[in-house]
Amino acid sequence: MNLSKADILKKEQVDVTKRACNRFELISQDIKIPKLKYLHRSLNFKSNIHYNENEGKTYKYQKYKRGSVVMVNFGTNVGYELSGNHFAVVINQDDNYRNGVVTVIPLTSKEKRHYLKLDDSILELVMNAQNEYIDMLLDAQKLHDEHTREISLAMSNIEENFDKIKSIIGKGNESSLKYQDLLIKMLDENDKYIEKLKELNELTKKESNEIEENMDKLYLVLDKYNEKDKASYAMVKNIVTISKLKILKPINKFDPIGKIYISNSSLDKIDKEIINNFTFCANQSLDETKSNDI
Repeated sequence: MNLSKADILKKEQVDVTKRACNRFELISQDIKIPKLKYLHRSLNFKSNIHYNENEGKTYKYQKYKRGSVVMVNFGTNVGYELSGNHFAVVINQDDNYRNGVVTVIPLTSKEKRHYLKLDDSILELVMNAQNEYIDMLLDAQKLHDEHTREISLAMSNIEENFDKIKSIIGKGNESSLKYQDLLIKMLDENDKYIEKLKELNELTKKESNEIEENMDKLYLVLDKYNEKDKASYAMVKNIVTISKLKILKPINKFDPIGKIYISNSSLDKIDKEIINNFTFCANQSLDETKSNDI
């Protein structure tokens, strides 16, 4: 039975894929070099993306400003290509939500002769961004404390009035009997008010729990980046254009990654290093180079 060209190609595709999967399985059973430690995750990530693409799934992309610091899953790559998760700085001049790729320069805390030291550290950038969140949570805590005090005072006043009314009714004299209906109505209103205050108290408890949860999330971010309290270096020679799908999501809403930016002075350093490494304009100043491009 003669196979069509399409059938032959399909058989080849399946056979080659099976052989490749078998090789990857053999590697996973006997990993000898550190780079391949997370090969399984890299393969799973790529296979998931390719499967979704093949099924026609579309993605929404984020827009990144030049100088944005992001965390990139570079995966497990060939030879000396960069592998693993690394901070990176976006160097695109004009990005948009329809653009599925972005050009980045990886960052590292390791000092090497051919790495460019920046004027910013990751922890410094994170801490500056976190100050706003910290102030917001402290303000929320103060407001919560005020609400708690006000409710506690109101409860105390209501209970005191409640006791006074019961005392008057309990006397059973002519005056109390005359106004008994009114006093009973006041007791009913007091009960309703107490129920409202209890509801408010429950809301303040939820408010307190939410503040505590947010504080925990904030500290989780700070703990993660605290170990990054070192100088940051740009690996300019590893400049690469990547899919935005490789950019990892923030840990939580208090993680500023993707919303923090290196300084203009650091960007200028990177621009000069790119010129020195990849163009014939190394002898020109950065301003002259930019003016010639206009």
